[in-house]
Amino acid sequence: MKTKSKATKPEVASLETASSSSTAPPVPPTMGFPGYPYPYAPYGPPPHMSPWGPTYGMHATASHAPPTNAMPSSPLTEDIEDVTLFPRISGWLRELDDGPRGVDGHNFSAWVDHFAERKYIWICDIADGMSPSELSNSSGMAEGTAKRLISYAEADTQVIRKREKRRAQVEKAHSRRYI
Repeated sequence: MKTKSKATKPEVASLETASSSSTAPPVPPTMGFPGYPYPYAPYGPPPHMSPWGPTYGMHATASHAPPTNAMPSSPLTEDIEDVTLFPRISGWLRELDDGPRGVDGHNFSAWVDHFAERKYIWICDIADGMSPSELSNSSGMAEGTAKRLISYAEADTQVIRKREKRRAQVEKAHSRRYI
């Protein structure tokens, strides 16, 4: 003969309040860690499974990796360029005409006013992001002259930037030495 045990009213009330107070049901004993159902729950995860989840540690997926275009928290000194290291366009154009680069008859100094009106002051302004067709269309300059002018500006700017980078490296190396 089977005996049914009846829960008394205080036991039923305590069960109801316990179930209503918790928001999630308890984890079954076969669940060791969330998302990893395996029968080794009391002993930890199997050796091939991480207890922290599939994206923990060195093998994180690309979606969990930090963004590559994140800005640094402090500005780097190498990123800030001193434009006064470069010659002014007005003097530089005259030097082009007077030097060995001016033998082709391009008459670069005729365009000094064009650059001054548009607030292009330093040669790095020409070298950084100006195409020959843009310069030719905006100024009426022949496209060959614009191409030659931009290539000279890029070459001179590159020389100055390399020299400044080398100077900064030497200065950084010497600052570590104590006398």
